[in-house]
Amino acid sequence: MIVTRLIPAVVFVAIFVAHALYVGACAASAPSGWTDFGISAHIVGPLGLGAYWRAQDYFVGFSYALAATFAAWALGRIASPQAYAALRSAAARETDPAVAEEVAAAREPTAPVAALNQA
Repeated sequence: MIVTRLIPAVVFVAIFVAHALYVGACAASAPSGWTDFGISAHIVGPLGLGAYWRAQDYFVGFSYALAATFAAWALGRIASPQAYAALRSAAARETDPAVAEEVAAAREPTAPVAALNQA
């Protein structure tokens, strides 16, 4: 269970670092068709992170990482045993036929989460 709780944190760090390295690499290399005498590598620092911090690109990296973290967290909550228990509870007390049909459709097991539905 601890692994599933760590997934959003790992996603955040991975996306943030990947964005920093990508932007740094773009800043450290000369654009196509331009001559670079090694000046850009000295200005931007190691791995291009100097330009990343000076241009405040970390705000963009933070927003990318935060969005991916929320997506990972939400996807982890969709197929949880608590979600299936809530669906079972809703199916037992629902009186509207249209809503009951949607609840029944949501409870249908799919191949990857069939085992969780049995919980």
